[in-house]
Amino acid sequence: MMQSSNAKEKTVTLSDIYRPIEKELVEVSREFEKELKGYDGFSSIVLEFLLGDRGKMLRPALVLFSAQIGGQFSHCIVKLATSIELLHTATLIHDDVLDEAMLRRRKETLNFRWGNEISVVLGDYVYAKSFIILSELREMKVLQDLIETAKVICMGELGQLVARYDFSLSEEKYVTMIERKTASLISRACELGAYLGGASKEEVERLSQYGLYFGIGFQIVDDCLDLVGDEEKMGKSLGTDIQKGKPTLPLIYLLQKISDAEKKKIKEIIQESQNGEAADEIRRLVARHGTVERSMERARAYMQMAKREVADLKVRQTQESLAHLAEYTLTRSH
Repeated sequence: MMQSSNAKEKTVTLSDIYRPIEKELVEVSREFEKELKGYDGFSSIVLEFLLGDRGKMLRPALVLFSAQIGGQFSHCIVKLATSIELLHTATLIHDDVLDEAMLRRRKETLNFRWGNEISVVLGDYVYAKSFIILSELREMKVLQDLIETAKVICMGELGQLVARYDFSLSEEKYVTMIERKTASLISRACELGAYLGGASKEEVERLSQYGLYFGIGFQIVDDCLDLVGDEEKMGKSLGTDIQKGKPTLPLIYLLQKISDAEKKKIKEIIQESQNGEAADEIRRLVARHGTVERSMERARAYMQMAKREVADLKVRQTQESLAHLAEYTLTRSH
């Protein structure tokens, strides 16, 4: 379904893209593990659970790629990447509680295994660990910027909760919501990686914009996959956006095409259904009206804007990696 028109780029894997930063990503993984180990008793069991499949490591990778532009690599950049991944992990833990998700990264979620109370406290703990690392960097700009980003993420999540079952939500408001919830942290990862790496002010700004456009496109793809993805390949619970009444772009486009009577029926189905019936019905409707394909066109447009921001970066290998990452995101199945 999500195919790039460029057959040559389609064959590029995430491992291929990450090869130039492979060594540094290993360092980030070690730091991440170190920060979540060293405890006794039940807390150690729960924390060990987080150290399984670490996903794509997308945000640390963007920190590392962006740092290459300035050419001043240091262990501070590894610590920044670790802190951002911990911050992202905390948001996922809380998201799973809110969504009542059962599966994440091909295994049970924390809330499914141990309940909401432990999950919420653990999410808070991981947030705290992230900011402890940042405070140790003694880079006030970095600390202040990521505190601001954490606030923006929370406002984005709150906005999404308030917008549940709001079938009048516009595309513009949806984009603002996902800018806050998803793209803000991705943008900040690029910006601060470039900043600590010694990039120029213009390069920092352009990488920040790359991250913003990339993050919006990434979330649109994720919203499409929640409807038409393969749960086994994705490794997480799908259909939760629909079950929770979240207004994603394919749904917004669908609601623009149908009558008020049909909208009312869909709202009733979503509010009253159990065990995924709503998601099944919405999948049938979006397939009939082609709104996933339309949403993917918007994602492609954002990825094109992202690629233009880095088109003439002075480090050619990094520019190519960031362009390939945008293309990979459009064709990913998980």
